[in-house]
Amino acid sequence: MAAYGFSNIRRVFFYGGTYFPKDANYGIPSYKSVLTEISKYYRENREAIFAQSLDFYNRIFEESGKFSIFNINIKRINDAIKKDNSINVDYVKKLLNEGALEFKLHFDGDNGGIDESPKFFHFSALELLSWDYIINKNRDSLSKGVFTLKKIASGGVFDHVGGGFHRYSTDKKWIIPHFEKLTEVNANA
Repeated sequence: MAAYGFSNIRRVFFYGGTYFPKDANYGIPSYKSVLTEISKYYRENREAIFAQSLDFYNRIFEESGKFSIFNINIKRINDAIKKDNSINVDYVKKLLNEGALEFKLHFDGDNGGIDESPKFFHFSALELLSWDYIINKNRDSLSKGVFTLKKIASGGVFDHVGGGFHRYSTDKKWIIPHFEKLTEVNANA
């Protein structure tokens, strides 16, 4: 899992790495040089970056056989975004509605989140619920998202002493944390 990820203007990942030191050494470029090169490449090759992003997601799709049920297929979203960056709002509303309905099928009404154990955060699902409320005014999505966040924040998966969130909960009630904190989890939280 990349510790550093770079995305295009549409928030689609196109490049990442696990570690970039302050100064280049052992064949690893410095963080500053990576930022400089990415900035230059982005300015000069936006279309190539967009193509690289699609290729990246297509490879993930091929490898996994499917996306997470809560991630919206990037091809469908890009279909909704036209060349002039206007958006087919009706299509985006439909995609959000479909995702929210899928979430509701797996919702844990007692503990929030997805009905599973161990219990993971599923940030993409929570973001989808937020957008469904903002775009479609779906109050049920808002209430399920807020309920889930309250359960997470009051449970043991949140480190009430040191701050931050543990990677996941080993039980359905968000009580018993997997004692590992990841930058990725806390950056999303």
